[in-house]
Amino acid sequence: MERLEETFETSSVGMKKEKEMMEKLKRMGNRVGELAPEVEEFELVKVDLKDLDGSIKVLKAEADAEHQLFIAAIKRADEVSSKIDEAFAHRDFLKAEGDRHHLEHLEHRKEADACSRSD
Repeated sequence: MERLEETFETSSVGMKKEKEMMEKLKRMGNRVGELAPEVEEFELVKVDLKDLDGSIKVLKAEADAEHQLFIAAIKRADEVSSKIDEAFAHRDFLKAEGDRHHLEHLEHRKEADACSRSD
């Protein structure tokens, strides 16, 4: 965008080209304005280049804090996991029982069909 502005300011172009450049600059400026809040939101690391040692210490402290949150989340997941495992085991048992009863039903149905055909 800066390069386009510089070209616009330092060169002589025709009216059509000038109009195209102005429209393009306007679109780019609008787009920059639209994206600026998102850039700030997703800016992950802020580093003060004048104080690298301090920035490194701050980043290390932030990383350690995030790591502790991650470990806590894993512990919570492990606690929930045992409950979920029990639920899945019970579900598997019920499914197996359902399958067994269904197979029995199919066998009885075959027997009933055979009896009704022979009558």
